[in-house]
Amino acid sequence: MAAIPRVRGLREMAEAERASLFDEDLTARPILPQLIVREAMDLLESEPVVSLGSGTHNALAGKFMMGRTRRHLRSVGLGQMGFCFPAALGAKLALPDVPTLVMVGDGDFAEMVKLFGAHGERVEDPTRVRPALEAAFASGKPVVLGVIIDRNEFPRSVHAFYQGN
Repeated sequence: MAAIPRVRGLREMAEAERASLFDEDLTARPILPQLIVREAMDLLESEPVVSLGSGTHNALAGKFMMGRTRRHLRSVGLGQMGFCFPAALGAKLALPDVPTLVMVGDGDFAEMVKLFGAHGERVEDPTRVRPALEAAFASGKPVVLGVIIDRNEFPRSVHAFYQGN
């Protein structure tokens, strides 16, 4: 019984953090990762498959997407790298009509996919995030957006973890 108030408190803290993620000015440069998450989840009206790679973006996106989709794939534990693409491909094979979003934090994949004839776009302007996502989701094809984000932006819980709070 003593754990229930603690769980309730942790849920309330997570909800408050989730709500506060979008209180700040999201038009900043470099792009804040919150903007990408907000715009993507706003555009995906149905319940999408969301596959997250390892890294701090996983913590940020995971906090917002939990409860928004029950098709949330992420590597846990030791932060396995390379998980998100094969997980998303498997999900797409199983659910071909469901929108699938992959978020990975490293590499300029937007340039690499052009070598294979796919569409890749580098996004550095916050006003281009939503139009680029709209075009990607409307295309019905694989699209890679290389969104250049603020590397110093971390979810508050990550700050607290590293500061021992």
